[in-house]
Amino acid sequence: MGPDHSEKVMLAIRDWLAIIGISSLIATALGHWLSKSREYDRWAYENRKQEWRELIDQMHVILERMRYFHDHLRKDILEDINEGARLLESRLFIGEALEKQDINKKFGELVNNTFGSEESERVPETEFLLKTLAFQHELVSVAQNDLKLKKVGRWGILKPKT
Repeated sequence: MGPDHSEKVMLAIRDWLAIIGISSLIATALGHWLSKSREYDRWAYENRKQEWRELIDQMHVILERMRYFHDHLRKDILEDINEGARLLESRLFIGEALEKQDINKKFGELVNNTFGSEESERVPETEFLLKTLAFQHELVSVAQNDLKLKKVGRWGILKPKT
């Protein structure tokens, strides 16, 4: 004789519990994977943001020193030029954005157009100041675009683009 009705019900319930258990396991694994993915995205974003902040701050210091030495000793500027180039070339998380926007090339042009090989090729200090400010402004703009920030509200507060 076959199983009676109550046994069939018990077998059906057991099968459904097994399916629910497997589904829960799959849902938990999927949730964990999605959580890890979001954590990684957040981690990478925070690292890009930190690299931008460091780069902008350090380039500001270098460009200020270069402006100061512009009318003083040319040899002192070489150390800052090399440091600026090293900073731009050593970015792990934002290097692609810098390359895409030709920031390294623009820094080279800023330096080469400002400190020519001949004394007559040097630009006046005020023109150099304007060029450094334009370079810094572009660097900040590239950072904002890379981090997908937008200005909102009256005070220009930056928030992530949605």
